[in-house]
Amino acid sequence: MPSIKKPKYVDDTIVEEEDNRTLEDLVKEVPLEEFLECKETREILQNEAYWKFESKTKYKLAKIYSEFNNAFGNDVIFKKDWKNELGELIADIVYEHTADKFDLTIFHQCPELAAPVFK
Repeated sequence: MPSIKKPKYVDDTIVEEEDNRTLEDLVKEVPLEEFLECKETREILQNEAYWKFESKTKYKLAKIYSEFNNAFGNDVIFKKDWKNELGELIADIVYEHTADKFDLTIFHQCPELAAPVFK
């Protein structure tokens, strides 16, 4: 990979200095805020966070909903969902009202995804 030239100031004169850091090293130095400011990387982080929620938590919330519906379903609560079809909808509502936990390791493992940040 070619080295990145970084300006160095010496006596008010710009001197080019070689920066031999790899793309992986550069990505590890980027804070979360910069990833969130860039549209492409923000979408990657949001999709990754939702995928993790969907694979680890959503089915648990749907199951809890179903169990409560079966245990407490009556004419007042859950009366329109006798087939337990709304569990995933409830899980999505919960997701929308919780904070995303963004994981930057996706960019550490595949630095090419972070390229839009450096444009």
